[in-house]
Amino acid sequence: MIRLKIGEEIFTLQKTIKSLKYKLDVGFNSSKYIQELNGNLQTNKNNSYDYEVGVETLFDNFPTIEVGVKRNIGKFTASTSTSKFITTEPFITIDYDFLKGFIFNFDYSKSNYQNKTLGQKNVYEIANATLSYKQENSAWSYKIKAQNLLNAQFKQSNGFSDYLISDTKTFILPRIIMFSVGYNL
Repeated sequence: MIRLKIGEEIFTLQKTIKSLKYKLDVGFNSSKYIQELNGNLQTNKNNSYDYEVGVETLFDNFPTIEVGVKRNIGKFTASTSTSKFITTEPFITIDYDFLKGFIFNFDYSKSNYQNKTLGQKNVYEIANATLSYKQENSAWSYKIKAQNLLNAQFKQSNGFSDYLISDTKTFILPRIIMFSVGYNL
């Protein structure tokens, strides 16, 4: 197998204006290689692009909130076929320290997955939340954690390698709420 890596570029730009941090991440990867299959040589190309745009609050005495969107576009071309995948994922995260000793964390994302070649679409939402409490000079801590609040059933993803194009479905554990007590010796 002969492999030629054409380019892999990563560009990151972050700028803070007053109490807001803006972020832009862009990535590109391209490769081309020749593969022998059943005595025939075929040329394969793999191009993938991804970006993330977001804004995050940095206020004192206010929750840290990050809102943004991620997008990944992958295209694999073999001599006889082309496969194209697109995943778009808006997201929000919240981290908040309040009163004395309470911490609240929340994350949410909505993923819109498309296999353009086969016409398949899958939309799923994932949300998790945690509320914890620990008094400053106490060895005891308490936590309530909820995972998969929206009860998503599965998620899909894709990948490219030298020999394989994969379209994967991963099943997700059902919604769960846990309460835990901790003691530091």
